[in-house]
Amino acid sequence: MREAVGSVICTGSIEKSCFAGSRARFRQGELSRVPCYERVSTRLTTLKHIGEQVDDSGLAAVPGVMITDPEWLGAQVDAAGRRYRLADLPTLGVLWWYSASSVLLGLLVAERDPGLDHVTLLMHRVDGRLLDARSDRALADFGTLGDALSVPIETVVRATGARRRALWAIATDSLANRVLWAGGSPGDAFRLAALVGPKLPTPRYVTVSGRLVVRRASCCLIYLAPGEAKCVSCPRQTPEERVRRLSHDG
Repeated sequence: MREAVGSVICTGSIEKSCFAGSRARFRQGELSRVPCYERVSTRLTTLKHIGEQVDDSGLAAVPGVMITDPEWLGAQVDAAGRRYRLADLPTLGVLWWYSASSVLLGLLVAERDPGLDHVTLLMHRVDGRLLDARSDRALADFGTLGDALSVPIETVVRATGARRRALWAIATDSLANRVLWAGGSPGDAFRLAALVGPKLPTPRYVTVSGRLVVRRASCCLIYLAPGEAKCVSCPRQTPEERVRRLSHDG
């Protein structure tokens, strides 16, 4: 894999999810009106060279190992509950992991070590939204990649009761999308998934209206929140409806 450069932030509802693999339009250093999950996301723009191009002002740096702290994680899940007006812990666990897995898998795509001991999370100072992540080590020890995901997943399972299988499926979709955002190919996603190990399902892709998108294995459950709809690529809609919406979104 080559390395990636740059990140940007987007805002909005999940109705036109960034995880649909859509060709969203971003301008470096600005907030975009393009809607996506968690009302923020990180998008890598090339696979040529890793760089620190995000303006980190206004973001709080938190050690990645804090994910394994039950009190800290509980506070993040509680904050998500207030943000989405939800009380169901398993649903909130899925929602929180949907964004967390994206920033962690973004490191893997960028050939940085996603192990929590090497990760710094970047969070919004006011509302705690997880926006990005950094790693202080290049990816080298491939044998630890399975643990890099198992550790946070098991922590979320214990804290919220979210289904383990659902969280692994979300991680697969995060990896698949991060590869697309970085300009990679399905082959890149397949190789990275194989390095993580058998717990991570194989990423899936499909071509819709001449555009490669992720055929998602997971649902973020955002539609269970008041006032939210299913995202464009949601697997919990008929195949015909999903293709229609993805075609329109492109």
